[in-house]
Amino acid sequence: MKAPTVGASRCDTQDLIKGWYRFEGEAGTSIATKCPDDMHCGTRATGWMKGNHPSQAEGIVTRKVCYNWASGNCCYATNDIRVRNCGGFYVYELVKPRNCLHGYCGNGEADDVDDCLKKPCQNGAQCIDGVNSYTCKCATGYIGPNCETNVDDCAKKPCQNGAECIDGVNS
Repeated sequence: MKAPTVGASRCDTQDLIKGWYRFEGEAGTSIATKCPDDMHCGTRATGWMKGNHPSQAEGIVTRKVCYNWASGNCCYATNDIRVRNCGGFYVYELVKPRNCLHGYCGNGEADDVDDCLKKPCQNGAQCIDGVNSYTCKCATGYIGPNCETNVDDCAKKPCQNGAECIDGVNS
């Protein structure tokens, strides 16, 4: 999908007519399914699909497109679209957005960001970037999605004969 340019932003309301579309090329292979940053995909208010893509058995399903605005309001405006799994790719019945600043965003730009740049992993953990996700490889003695929790080494009561256990990092 390509949208015409209006000023510095692309505008899906000028040429987009209601119909079935497939994302390909720089747009990626599907509509974004996580909230992208605003000002992404060449538009001010980036549209992404809330919910999962359907299986082939589900046929055509209705999903909500949310539009991100100002990096904090991931769903300030919405519209419904229909989605179909064609086995290997998806097609979307898109409608013309209500506002020129609203634009549909494919996963090619929205999902291809380095999620580790924001340094989400704590306590010396290694961040491993994924497609619109990250995984933290925790340093010894820490657990949790972001390695934010010190393992309580005293939880299993390792001290005997009435000795007091004092928890440290990995000790």
